[in-house]
Amino acid sequence: MAAHRLPPVQNLTPGKIFEPNYWLDLFTGETWDQFRKAGAGISGFPKRMDAYSRGVKRGDVFICYLTGVMRWVGALEVTGRTNDTTPIWGIDDFPVRFSVKPLILLEPQLGMRATQRTVHTSPTRTIIQATTSRRCGLRSR
Repeated sequence: MAAHRLPPVQNLTPGKIFEPNYWLDLFTGETWDQFRKAGAGISGFPKRMDAYSRGVKRGDVFICYLTGVMRWVGALEVTGRTNDTTPIWGIDDFPVRFSVKPLILLEPQLGMRATQRTVHTSPTRTIIQATTSRRCGLRSR
């Protein structure tokens, strides 16, 4: 089994190195399913996250965590903010929305297990550390 790595993010400013920030994107089993059925092109957050989300930039990456089953199930490259209000999720409209390009989308049972996780937050970045059952990152079967 070979490990999958995230592709490099395209340099957005010639002559300047672009280092993306990585952000935690939480899903339930239901919202993950609804997100994927809607085409996996828009990710949303509650209104209370609006001010915090202003730090998210084009080229940043959302790391998708599935609550309940405690698995990492995806990575989404942010392509920009969107005003799209198309209904996607049944439990909330999640009005703070971003257009995304899926880098990795996994079925929950194939996701990377997180047996312990620590999330450190700052105004500009969320850093995720996880002790996993798979040491080499996301793998395909």
